[in-house]
Parts: sequence; C-alpha cells; structure tokens
Amino acid sequence: MKEEQTITVIELLKHLAEPIFMYTVEFFSLLPGSNFCIQYEHFDVIVEESGNAYLLPMGCIKPVLIYDAYKSIFDISGVPIHPIESILKKVAGCV
Repeated sequence: MKEEQTITVIELLKHLAEPIFMYTVEFFSLLPGSNFCIQYEHFDVIVEESGNAYLLPMGCIKPVLIYDAYKSIFDISGVPIHPIESILKKVAGCV
C-alpha cells in the first residue's frame, strides 16, 4: 500500500465503523492500478493509488467519490439514496 493510500485509510476509519474485511486488489476494472479495498456489509470503499476513496454500493457499478485526497475532504453528499441509511448509521450514528 502506498503512503497516500495509508493516509486515506486512516482518515476513513475515523469516519466509518470497523470494516468486515480489508484487502488489496491489483486490478479493479473501474479504477486501474493497485487499489486497497475496505469491505462493509452493504458497500465497499476502494482507495486508489492517489489516495482518493470511492464508495461502491452493493449492486452498483459506478463508484462514488467520498474522499478527495488532494483536498483532504470526506464527503458523502454524492452517494446514491439507496445505501444512504446504512452509511449514515456507520458514519454518524444518526439514523
């Protein structure tokens, strides 16, 4: 795992609950390169080599940017409505 990915994973774990599983995948068709994956019950978070993190809801094929490594901003406003309840439970415990 690259330094940028490590920084992002640490930042994400401050916001998200404990994952089910974490692993590295060398090839993910939507995000080329060495990607670090964080698996949850209803979604996965994929951290690309540059440190950007994308949420991939179960049954969805398009990842949504949730962490911008260049701006150090965690943002779930672009997440599709379907998994938002599960994400909010993990992120803020507000549902």
